[in-house]
Amino acid sequence: MRRLLHKYRNLAQPVFSVYGRWKNWADGRIVRQHYPDVDIVPSRDPEAPYASQHGQDRYLAEAVMEGATTGVFVDIGCNHPVQGSNSWFFEQQGWTGYAFDPIQRFADLWREKRSTPFINAAVAETVDKLEFVEFETHYGWEHQLSSFKDFVDPAHLSSMPHTSYIVNAGPVSHHCP
Repeated sequence: MRRLLHKYRNLAQPVFSVYGRWKNWADGRIVRQHYPDVDIVPSRDPEAPYASQHGQDRYLAEAVMEGATTGVFVDIGCNHPVQGSNSWFFEQQGWTGYAFDPIQRFADLWREKRSTPFINAAVAETVDKLEFVEFETHYGWEHQLSSFKDFVDPAHLSSMPHTSYIVNAGPVSHHCP
């Protein structure tokens, strides 16, 4: 299966894009059915400067932080520095903050693309060292399955290429000066 996916990688990307649009539509329909009074904010607006995967940055900027022009954010599980980023918009507006993620592959990219300090560690209640599983990316989304070993789906472990390593974990105050 892995070889088949890799072989048809360029053909599969548009299929995943169509699937993503369909899934967003279907999820929205389910939410509206169960919660008819909830306003659903569109996650993507080509004219808007937002970058998050599901409109989290837009919601915070327009509904929660109305009118706030500066601030400090903490992006836990920040992942890629721009694609799907919950904090990219705020940094572009002049906000400052800290970004945490145990995924090692994004450390250099964060330092290259962002001014926000990237802390290559996990946020947890207590100071510890934990085993982390990082999935290789072929289509651009697989790294989002990465997690602590105890929380990874065994089917993913047996069917997808990955690496495991130990990461430092602890409260935000443990990692920040």
